[in-house]
Amino acid sequence: MQGEERGSHLNQWNLMDAFEIAGTLYDTGQGYPAADFAEKTYSVFGELYEYVGDNIETQFKQLDNIEGVGENLYRRIKLTHGGWEFHTYEISSKLNSIKDKYDIVKTGNWRHAG
Repeated sequence: MQGEERGSHLNQWNLMDAFEIAGTLYDTGQGYPAADFAEKTYSVFGELYEYVGDNIETQFKQLDNIEGVGENLYRRIKLTHGGWEFHTYEISSKLNSIKDKYDIVKTGNWRHAG
């Protein structure tokens, strides 16, 4: 999200919308959240971006690396909401196996997790 630690990676993306979608947001206790969109107990706030760069596949590879896809921290999935189809990252096996130790961010908004 804009203004967050990894917001600098959004320089080839234009903000299109912000909304909440069904899911559960966890505070990993390590300074970053983890969303589970299969667990629809709460909602997760996010921002929707459109890529305006030259090579989306290269951009996805970079983002996958940043998000720890290779280490099974997160996985990139496709969701739809409000007529939009988009990619997002959700909790993967390594974090999912210990998510019962995490606090739930009941607001669904990482910026207002406290």
